[in-house]
Amino acid sequence: MNRTSVFFDATKRSPAMNPSRIPLVWLGLVSGLLAVTCSPHAAAAQPATSALVQSQRGLHTVSFNTLQGTVRVLLPVDMAPGDTISGTITIEPAGASDAERTTNAGVLRGTVIDLGGEKVNAGRPLFTMSVPVAAGESVPITFAAGRRTASTAVPLSNAAATTRAVARTASTPGRFDWPPTVSTGSPATITGPFDGNAANTKLSLGGAAVPVIAESPRQAVVQLPAKFAPGVSRLAVQDGPHLARGPVRVVQLNLSAPKTDLVRGEKTVLTLEVTGLQNLEHSVPLQVNTNGTVTTEGGNRQQLVIAPADPGVAVGGVFRLNRTITGTAAGGFEVVAEVVWANPAPWLAKHTVHVERSPLGFAGRWRVPVTFPGDKAEYPIYFGDEKMPALQYCNWIEVGEAEVRDGVDYVKDYKRTTDPTKPVPPPTKPLPPAKLAPPPAPPGGGDKPVTDEPPPCKEGEERALGAAKATFTLLDGTKELFLQTYTDKDAAATAAGDFAAYLKKVAELGGKIADDLPDGDGAGGAVFDMLLKYLDMGSATIEATIGGKLRLAGASKFTAAMNVGLRDIEATCASVEICVRGVWVPQKRYSETETKRRETFTWEANKGDDAWEKISDSSGRIDSKKAADWANEKFKEKAAEFKDAAEKRKKFQDACK
Repeated sequence: MNRTSVFFDATKRSPAMNPSRIPLVWLGLVSGLLAVTCSPHAAAAQPATSALVQSQRGLHTVSFNTLQGTVRVLLPVDMAPGDTISGTITIEPAGASDAERTTNAGVLRGTVIDLGGEKVNAGRPLFTMSVPVAAGESVPITFAAGRRTASTAVPLSNAAATTRAVARTASTPGRFDWPPTVSTGSPATITGPFDGNAANTKLSLGGAAVPVIAESPRQAVVQLPAKFAPGVSRLAVQDGPHLARGPVRVVQLNLSAPKTDLVRGEKTVLTLEVTGLQNLEHSVPLQVNTNGTVTTEGGNRQQLVIAPADPGVAVGGVFRLNRTITGTAAGGFEVVAEVVWANPAPWLAKHTVHVERSPLGFAGRWRVPVTFPGDKAEYPIYFGDEKMPALQYCNWIEVGEAEVRDGVDYVKDYKRTTDPTKPVPPPTKPLPPAKLAPPPAPPGGGDKPVTDEPPPCKEGEERALGAAKATFTLLDGTKELFLQTYTDKDAAATAAGDFAAYLKKVAELGGKIADDLPDGDGAGGAVFDMLLKYLDMGSATIEATIGGKLRLAGASKFTAAMNVGLRDIEATCASVEICVRGVWVPQKRYSETETKRRETFTWEANKGDDAWEKISDSSGRIDSKKAADWANEKFKEKAAEFKDAAEKRKKFQDACK
């Protein structure tokens, strides 16, 4: 989740704060917000020592406020007992002069943070620690400045939540995921196989290093640079042996308003501008929330979608939005604009859960602890409704659709249901009709009277016999595909770079590729047929890339990589019987769900191993032709695997007819 906020604050400033020293634009890690302060007012002085915990966008932000300033501790939301985690400490000294702020900064750096028994000096920005194994639902955190202390507790992900988080990527170990669009100056969450020690994690955006501000074994939260050219860039993430590279779109969100202080009935116009949308191919979800004594045109909570065809986006890559804001009382207001990406949560969707406590939280983020049938461990789920869900202890609910936002599971829809653990009583059998004596035969003989026998089933009645399930990982024919080769002496270079142009040419000749595939869904076979044919004649292109762009001298490792868009398909073939004219008729029904993602597959040849022998000459130096043939063969093997998966899916579909 990526956020830009504009604060319009009409409260009085403490005499200790100097308005002339508050710049118009202030960048900082206050709960990871990019704040634009447009009012000459500020918050009142804080108590001598106080503690506040805020949890959003993948971060727990613990703020300790003192007379000398504020110390903030940033921790990952996704942390559980026994985890190795990393966090960041920032200080914001108070003072009316540079000298006073310098003195207060020294005092703040000398304070100590105690997290679950491990002590960290506030002067150490990035730290790594272990969450106590015996910790329960939270871990205590204490701030100590001489004799003054302040304590609070930071929530933990329990065992059930951690197990399900691990299950999200268990089927594809070594895979990193990140949102397709991020915004400048905001935190972004990357999920994948991290070790919890941020010092071992390397991230770069467009070649520039990106700092990790919090990390757990399952995800890392990074702080994106505030000054970065909007548009499509390249993100690289590495933790130990795991490495992934891929494209990401960087946008910049700007908020402005001519009036900052409103009285009842007074109006102003809020302008939102999003840049960096050139050549946009997919819609970008945007959330705009307004808080304060005002009403916003269209509502104080708005879900928007930036589409490629929107005016301004298609022409100049800029999205603009104006909203009228009306004061309902004298005071300030806050507007928060966020790029919000969500992924499906199949481990939660379509499941029945038991509500353990009533919802807690606020509009847009209601937390409800639940348990799964047969499991006593509580698992927190969230609801993004404006009003608190009407749920209480002992309710059973069946989750409809669910999604993951910043590592938190949100329920999009649900319905109340009955306890699935209780056996369903068998239907009561109706008493057989009383046997009556047959009516007398008509005079003179004739046919015997006919009695009505009840049919074996009711018309349209249905009963389930069972279901077969299968999973397939297929190519997403609508996504770009990148083939790369590189050595340990240089960065990645695109190999067979004409493949995208090759597919575009095919599309021009025969229409959109996704529409021309045999199964009509852009899922696999035909596109990989094209890829195989191209690779059959593409070794020369790869060789030219290796020989002309890579530094081969002194290299001891050669890597070939394929970055593709994939579709994880979960297919179901259900067998049922339907009553037709009193007869049970067997039928089959096919359905499937899908999850889209990107993945990078890599193959390495290291000096001294068998693979190196295949790519090097007699002197042990990389031979560009041999390396090209080796890389080409790896690409073809992977392409054949996906083609085989597409064919298996087609057979599964045919068998379900």
